[in-house]
Amino acid sequence: MKIDMNKDFEQEFEATVIKGMTGREVLFGGLAFVLAALLVIVIWRVTDLPINICVYLGIPVMVPVTALGILKYQGATMMELFRDIRYYWRTRCLAYEAEERAGEDRIFSMIKHEYHKKKERKKHGGI
Repeated sequence: MKIDMNKDFEQEFEATVIKGMTGREVLFGGLAFVLAALLVIVIWRVTDLPINICVYLGIPVMVPVTALGILKYQGATMMELFRDIRYYWRTRCLAYEAEERAGEDRIFSMIKHEYHKKKERKKHGGI
């Protein structure tokens, strides 16, 4: 016997602004279009290339900006995903409080430890 459960209303039926797109998608789409149009006009004026070739050169600018507004990964937007990745990389060297580390002052810190500073000095040929 199959019993259909009600879907989460806010996830399944997001508020739409224009033709099924959310406000975020419309905003990033418009921003991508404006940036690409400005780039096309600048390239066209500076190089005197045909306008259709200039449009092809504007597409690589338009695609990533549009992707920031539309793509989602596991329910998170690309901006949230980049923020989480940045946080992960900044905190990956944090230690935890353990009995072996009882005598040290700093346990949790986002400041580079002396070990990493020495490593960077060696890498750059410093002291």
